[in-house]
Amino acid sequence: MKDAMQIGAIAAMGCLTPADAAVQTATTSSVGMLDPGRWEPSARFRIESIIRKSALEEAEQRFHRPYAVFDWDNTSIVNDTEEALLLYQIETLAFHIPSDKFIEVILQNVPSSTASAIPNERGKFSTFHSLAVDVSADYTALKQRFASLPPAPDELQASPRFHSFRAKLLFLYSALDETLGPNVAYPWVINLLSGYTLDGLARLAEESNDTALGDALQLAVFRSPEDAPGAAGPVKVEHRRGIRITSEIASTMHTLRANGFDVYVVSASLEPVVAVFASLPKYGYGIPREHVFGLRMEEVNGTLQPYYRRNWPLVWGPGKVQLIREQMISAKGYGPTLVFGDSDGDFEMLSQFPDTATGIIVNRLKSGKIGSLCRKAVEQSSKSGARFLLQGRNESTGLWRPEQTTLDLHVTQAKLLADKT
Repeated sequence: MKDAMQIGAIAAMGCLTPADAAVQTATTSSVGMLDPGRWEPSARFRIESIIRKSALEEAEQRFHRPYAVFDWDNTSIVNDTEEALLLYQIETLAFHIPSDKFIEVILQNVPSSTASAIPNERGKFSTFHSLAVDVSADYTALKQRFASLPPAPDELQASPRFHSFRAKLLFLYSALDETLGPNVAYPWVINLLSGYTLDGLARLAEESNDTALGDALQLAVFRSPEDAPGAAGPVKVEHRRGIRITSEIASTMHTLRANGFDVYVVSASLEPVVAVFASLPKYGYGIPREHVFGLRMEEVNGTLQPYYRRNWPLVWGPGKVQLIREQMISAKGYGPTLVFGDSDGDFEMLSQFPDTATGIIVNRLKSGKIGSLCRKAVEQSSKSGARFLLQGRNESTGLWRPEQTTLDLHVTQAKLLADKT
């Protein structure tokens, strides 16, 4: 009688059918539950039922370990660790690229005569070559001025060259992404880390993480000086500052591992940069280094080169599916049980594996392909066996919301879906 009452209560709270709720209650003491945290309740109950079902199946099959795949940026954390590192590099001038090679690096695989899809402050559409010329000139001047000692923050802030360099380099990255897409922009941005050893990069990434964790979450606006337009003209760019740990994701990762799941991270950021965050104990996620996958660069004698790794998939969109097939399915023989993501770059891995019981989407009010999955998640939220789940977030605090809706930066009204999906 008590079991029946418990099943009925769980079904009512989580919008589950009695059958789903029964799976949730039919468990041994070794099968844990998720920390409720700020989980949207029906999403949490659905995941718990999957964990319990998978744990029972694993006990019966013995050799079939289920696994979960997590995107990193804006899924496992708030905001983007690679883009936080880019800003940290700029604001500390932490580049190891010789001045005479800088323009070559930032124009590699970029059609230099192509115009940006984003206009400058004067309404003109600058070419990527003109932007690269300005950024390279600023970089050379700053490197010459601060050749012997790392620059003090107040010295940099007093330099018009620095303001031009920061705005135009960030603008160039944003313009590449907007104009040519992630297949160009994502390998491009990691090339700015060429010249680092893996140990040196790990130290830099940790410094960047710690700085960004202390920053306020904001949409910062950077402008180049109007009176020093250069070849590309004055520009303005917005860049999200600050990152946050998502405790619900970290806790879920630990619960999954405690219940027989392997846990993997598959990211469109540089793999060793993500590994610092995902694997260092101080951040709380505890992912084994060998379970972290992302973009890779060529190395020579332990030093990163400004070239993408040969025969390694571009780990975004379809490339994430390719990586999972090559690195996980080829060894295990089956796909992931759970997949977590937030953007168009996760659409394929969220939707294309027949073995996936549920895809969990962090709601960032996105349109496009991921927006279509968000809409499906809303439609399925009251149904048994939902294929997609939607988890809300407060973008101003970085905290999840215990519902599907998301509160965007500096607004007071939460929304369920993007205006256009």
